[in-house]
Amino acid sequence: MRRLVLCMVLFLLSAVAMPAAAQPPGIHVTVPTGWIAVDPEEYRYSRESLWEYINGAAELFLTYRFSELVVADFEQGDRAITVCVYDMGFPLDAFGIFEAEKPVKAEVLDGIGSAAVVQAPYRGMLIKDRFYVKIETGCGNVSAEALGSALADVAEGLPGKSGLPPELAALPENGRLPGTVAFAGGDFLGFEDLRACLYADYEDADGNGY
Repeated sequence: MRRLVLCMVLFLLSAVAMPAAAQPPGIHVTVPTGWIAVDPEEYRYSRESLWEYINGAAELFLTYRFSELVVADFEQGDRAITVCVYDMGFPLDAFGIFEAEKPVKAEVLDGIGSAAVVQAPYRGMLIKDRFYVKIETGCGNVSAEALGSALADVAEGLPGKSGLPPELAALPENGRLPGTVAFAGGDFLGFEDLRACLYADYEDADGNGY
């Protein structure tokens, strides 16, 4: 089936490679119900030090307006999880990295943040406002229910509003293929001029891409 991509460059956005505007300090990871913090202090990484935590993946995050990463480890008996809260600077950037990293076959969870998924027993992800949250299991069998509960607790503790970025409404609904909306912070399709690009796949009634 032939498919084309509709791409809209968001000229109203500043260059995504630049740091986000200064955000209020003091963002912390909420301790999920039933879990115990392993360390008394959280670990924090800036744009300059992000590579220390996610060396190979840092480049992708820096194409967006990423500001800070806060990491906390928790345990519950023989089970362990790591919660990573990425302050992406703006809700659209959080949406972009969420869609870029979301597993294809992840289970969608309703009513948690702006959007949330789990891929038990490995990880859970959510977005809320400008934040992208990833929970990864370290050891033990962590169920989908336990991941979802932890995601809900972390989301509740984050500031900001739930709801998808309003910029998504700029893409027409007619003919849009479900699950194809995405936001690229860096060079879209390798073109340096296509930055901060919101896009989706479309088809007409005959299945032709346009």
